[in-house]
Amino acid sequence: MWGVCFRNTCYEILAELPRDESGPIDFFAKVRLGDEAHRTRHELYLVAFRSRGKRYLIVTDRADLSAEEIAFIFSLRWEIETFFAWWKRHLKVYHLIARSAHGVLLQVLAGLVTYLLLVLYFEGAYGQRPSIGRLRELRRQIRQEAARQFVPVYLILPTVWVLAIIRVIWPRSHAKP
Repeated sequence: MWGVCFRNTCYEILAELPRDESGPIDFFAKVRLGDEAHRTRHELYLVAFRSRGKRYLIVTDRADLSAEEIAFIFSLRWEIETFFAWWKRHLKVYHLIARSAHGVLLQVLAGLVTYLLLVLYFEGAYGQRPSIGRLRELRRQIRQEAARQFVPVYLILPTVWVLAIIRVIWPRSHAKP
């Protein structure tokens, strides 16, 4: 049956697949995308579901997953997007250095530790949470100190946050009573 189209994407329904009628899944089928002149060679799986008031159509080649699992994985994708948006906004990390799972985990953990150290620093120094203005002020202050000491800035920048935090936290935690 050709002619089923959604937003300029046509598909042929090869077989409707079983789904939980009471769940969020509206439609689950094995399909072939494209019109008669431009169709895919391989069969794909189309899942239609509603989440947060929106309807989503997801196409996958994963035959081993149920419709509910596909919808769940898609919802996790948005949680991951939200996390990385927060990470970019607060830590100014715009790309991943590593591509392996271990390398990404290390970079994420390093970023979280850095953010927690910044929270401790700003709470102790200013009595508030980190803000973009305060971060810029701290960066400017560290660059000025580096310039006064004639240390090349490119050697300082990768460790800027850790050094600044150690400078503030260390004397307080080791002060004599």
